[in-house]
Amino acid sequence: MTFLTGYDCQRILAAILTGETVIERLIGPDGATAAVDILETGCYLQDADVSVSLEDLERMARPAHGYFLYDGDGWHKQVSFSPSTKLQVGLYATETGTPALMVGGFPMHRHKGIDPWASSLAMVNAVPRVYGRILDTTCGLGYVTLSAAKRAVRVTTLEVDPAVCDLHHASPWSAPLYTSPNITVVNESCLSFVTSQASGSYDVIFHDPPTVQIAGDLYSKTFYAELLRLLSRKGVLFHYIGSPESRNGSTMMRGTKRRLSEAGFEKVVQIDSAFGLLAFKGGQVF
Repeated sequence: MTFLTGYDCQRILAAILTGETVIERLIGPDGATAAVDILETGCYLQDADVSVSLEDLERMARPAHGYFLYDGDGWHKQVSFSPSTKLQVGLYATETGTPALMVGGFPMHRHKGIDPWASSLAMVNAVPRVYGRILDTTCGLGYVTLSAAKRAVRVTTLEVDPAVCDLHHASPWSAPLYTSPNITVVNESCLSFVTSQASGSYDVIFHDPPTVQIAGDLYSKTFYAELLRLLSRKGVLFHYIGSPESRNGSTMMRGTKRRLSEAGFEKVVQIDSAFGLLAFKGGQVF
């Protein structure tokens, strides 16, 4: 796949003005880069064998968070309408390179002062032991799933929104969801999938739901009881909430911690560095 972000285009336009001949652009995870030949009339992407006109660069440079995919006929911004949420979804380019998921015009990943991939890795690292069978209840762009899959036997990840699944194939950060041998992407709603699974099916569950306004059921005591049922005897849940320093995040932390305890989790611990809660079925830390 060949993509450019608004940030890429801004850097290329600046290089044209300063007379540079070659710059590097980030093209995927793990710091992968590719050379861009700078021309007076635009640029040439060496990795993709594609020339980009000055007109296209100027069009894509604003706003900087635009993410564009080349399909052979031109550059197209990666936004679409979600049949699930009835909102616009898309890829939101960030200064650090890793795209965030945008829903309704707002990025769903932490991206200010931290890379979206790093923020997802912080969630995975918050769990004392990531092993065995993993469930990621809300895949999004799959960063938690992909990070967890490096340690677990198998990861099952749920994504009901076909518009979000389309975005998986537009980004090299998400594409490995479909090539990693120990990852299964299930296109089913979280509620229906969770209630259909056998008790004790998973050792670790990651739960990073949309906002409570979009998916209130995924914050209920009844739903938390189902997640508890799915965990193995020493299983653990990580529940992303949001910044504990914000008024809304602080309120959500307190309410969610109470409902998790009422649902039957024996020990619930707030992890400020990962903006979430750890809930232990057995009440013990590994």
